Amino acid sequence: MIIVNGYIEPKYRLANPADKDGDGLDDKTGYPVKPTAETVSWGPAIECQFVPNKRNNLGVTNGEAFTVAKYQILVSEEAWPWDSEIIRLTTQFGRVIGEFPIIAVEHLKAVGETQILI
Repeated sequence: MIIVNGYIEPKYRLANPADKDGDGLDDKTGYPVKPTAETVSWGPAIECQFVPNKRNNLGVTNGEAFTVAKYQILVSEEAWPWDSEIIRLTTQFGRVIGEFPIIAVEHLKAVGETQILI
């Protein structure tokens, strides 16, 4: 059983008109096709429980501060059927925490949940 404190949304890449064969390259030039608002879509929000594994606000580069964060996310096992590389994490109150690449996905069969590390 998860205690819901946020939502995740998978990021999907849609078909691009410049890429007819679906390999991610422009058919005319051979260069990678840049994703646009028309070719990227966010999936439905899925309830989750997230816990920060690491959060550090002390990063500075070129005078600009940044945050390093890694999270452990739990979702119900049947809520993870999609094939996505990036997810958007939001709190239960709608504040966007960020967009993160997925590091690992582990199905926890004993408890019927899926653990996602970002």
